[in-house]
Amino acid sequence: MVLKFIKILKPDYIIEDGDRLNGKSVSFHLKDLYTTPTLKEEFKVGKQVTEQINEAAPKAKKVLVKGNHDFWVVKYTWQHPELVGIIDYNKELGLDDWEVIEYGGSFEFRDFIFTHGLKARSASGYTANAMVSCFGRSGMSGHTHRLGSSYRTFYDSTHGWWENGCLCDFALSEEWFHEPNPNWQHGFSIIKFFDKYKFHVDQIPIPEQDKFIFYNNRYYTL
Repeated sequence: MVLKFIKILKPDYIIEDGDRLNGKSVSFHLKDLYTTPTLKEEFKVGKQVTEQINEAAPKAKKVLVKGNHDFWVVKYTWQHPELVGIIDYNKELGLDDWEVIEYGGSFEFRDFIFTHGLKARSASGYTANAMVSCFGRSGMSGHTHRLGSSYRTFYDSTHGWWENGCLCDFALSEEWFHEPNPNWQHGFSIIKFFDKYKFHVDQIPIPEQDKFIFYNNRYYTL
């Protein structure tokens, strides 16, 4: 549904703010060897996502900001130096034409920050509040799997921060936390920039009970 929407919208940029991979097989967390996908299997699906996005928006500039789950692949190669040069995250995911920002870094566009996120709070908007207070700038992050926003006026300027939701399978919550119904929200954001300091953010929720996208007086379904 999101790919269908992208084809119609024709955005200038597509910015993915982290955790393309789940990465549990190379994490330090306990795993069920019978149900946890291998890194090879995750790379295969991750590359398919790259190809689908490239097809949906062939002219858009594409940026991927790595998240903490993606970073587990890097740490794994640090722990196993013999794999350096063998496991290449960008190559495995087919990101040759993408700009890739390493975990902990940010992509900035016209004074707006895109990063994976270094804060995590328990409810929608709480993390956004922590992030805008931390950065003192406007921006967007992933990490929490929630949609939310928070605004803060400093001495001479007002800024906002947005939690960008997720497009992942909620079954992951059962795997990680043994919770079948996580406080996560499917969705994404659309940002229109007018000049360096002027922009408008539309958050697009995709409700679990009736999956649809509504934007600009158009209704999208599966």
